[in-house]
Amino acid sequence: MKEIKSLTGARGIAAVYVVTYHITNPSESYFINNGYLGVDIFFVLSRYVLSYTHLQDFSYYFSIKKYFNFITSRFIRVWSFYFFWLMAMMILYIIMDVKFTFIETLSNLVLIQNWGLSKPILIVSWSLSIEIILYLTLPFALYTLCNKFKLSLILFLSSISAIILLAYYDNEFFWGGQPERRGGLDYAYYHGFGTILRAFSDFYLGIFAFKIVHGKFSWIKKIKYHMVFDFVIFLWVLFILSKNQPALIALTWSFLVGYITIENTLFYKILGGKVVRHLGVISYSIYLSHPSLVIFLDHYFRFGIINSQVRIKPYQAVFILPLFILSLVYLLALFSYYTIESNIKTLIKNSPLSSN
Repeated sequence: MKEIKSLTGARGIAAVYVVTYHITNPSESYFINNGYLGVDIFFVLSRYVLSYTHLQDFSYYFSIKKYFNFITSRFIRVWSFYFFWLMAMMILYIIMDVKFTFIETLSNLVLIQNWGLSKPILIVSWSLSIEIILYLTLPFALYTLCNKFKLSLILFLSSISAIILLAYYDNEFFWGGQPERRGGLDYAYYHGFGTILRAFSDFYLGIFAFKIVHGKFSWIKKIKYHMVFDFVIFLWVLFILSKNQPALIALTWSFLVGYITIENTLFYKILGGKVVRHLGVISYSIYLSHPSLVIFLDHYFRFGIINSQVRIKPYQAVFILPLFILSLVYLLALFSYYTIESNIKTLIKNSPLSSN
């Protein structure tokens, strides 16, 4: 399948946004505090791309063999590189004299910690644990999308309703005692239904966005491009990111993903450009490597972590310290990608599961 470069670039922007949130939150700026919603971009993008690459595999004929190969391939892709950074984090915690229970260790090793079992050791891995659940259901969702339009529409509207409900209805059934929440959609705890519902809603919105652009509504791609569209959308994104409107932001991601794949738009050209796309290529390394670096800096240089979450307060500078840490994250991610992640990708590519 041909790479959609703008989506790769968008993944890079999302990764940088999440890291920026982790090293500067809490902030007086909603633009910074909304950074946790970068994970929702990951969920939507992931579903869109997987729909693009696997639609033909599960659209009209469901094969157990294809399903098994798909699940196995996706798990290996996610777990193999995750395992390296999990080990790095555990070694760091051992040095810091932090101990883990047997259940915490085992569930994190097999990447099922957020299935109601334990807190993640590598803090950002809660989203990867949820991803595994989403992989298990993706083939069924694609089949439904292609063969049950009314049911697909119901799921689409239900996903929108769920996002709104989670953002504005505060209930322990959803957040499950999560120690700290920074926004209406900041559900990341292993207890409570909110984390899974958040992910599944993003999941189906991403699939439906793909259907709109590539399915019955593919004529949208042929609409004559005008710079006014890009300008209005850009202003809208800046506006909502400056507000405390998490549901509106998450829903905007869903519809924006389809738009940025239209090749004659400015968004496509910028996000698919060499610089931004480069960030997207190493985005998984950025996402997984930065918690270890941030906790290392906190432990040895006392930047300050709030409630054991990945948070750094820039005491001496508003911009210089975050930019410095972002630079370190980039260098670490660059090293991580070219020495570890790219080699793992090559091994997988040369394996019997490479077609999946």
